Amino acid sequence: MRTSLSRALSHQQARAEEEKYSHSREAAAQKQADRIVNRACLDRDRSLRSETDELYQKSLQSATTALASLRRTPEYEGILRTLIEEAYHAAGDATALHVDPDDEALAHRIVAADDRPTLDVIADLRSGGGVELVGTDGWRVLNTFESRLERAEAYLRKLFRDKVIAGSSP
Repeated sequence: MRTSLSRALSHQQARAEEEKYSHSREAAAQKQADRIVNRACLDRDRSLRSETDELYQKSLQSATTALASLRRTPEYEGILRTLIEEAYHAAGDATALHVDPDDEALAHRIVAADDRPTLDVIADLRSGGGVELVGTDGWRVLNTFESRLERAEAYLRKLFRDKVIAGSSP
């Protein structure tokens, strides 16, 4: 009877050891599966960020090209006038208005019409559109299409990313 009791205890201990070993193997397998899934999620997220950034850069380049093409429209005179006014209000009294060579004649016309004879128009700015105004106190106000896009960069990038991710959701 002792032998069968010993055998039963040994059998029970063996079963407990086998269960413990089985759980240990399952835990290790689960841990490995979790690592694989986590790595795949990280790779997916990295790829999505990269593709989103590439698409954002292409969209930004398209926007820059579209803005630069405004120069050839009848509305551009009003746009340039507004950019000059905004810069003038930010700088206060100004001595020089820097413009792209393509905008020189138009800028002279706008400055003359606004009765600002002391404002020198200098055609040395490279821009798709806009101005740089230099105030009498040395302040410089850059008000170009490119500078506006640059100032809005963080907001535009977030907005773009949110729209792309929202658009890719099921």
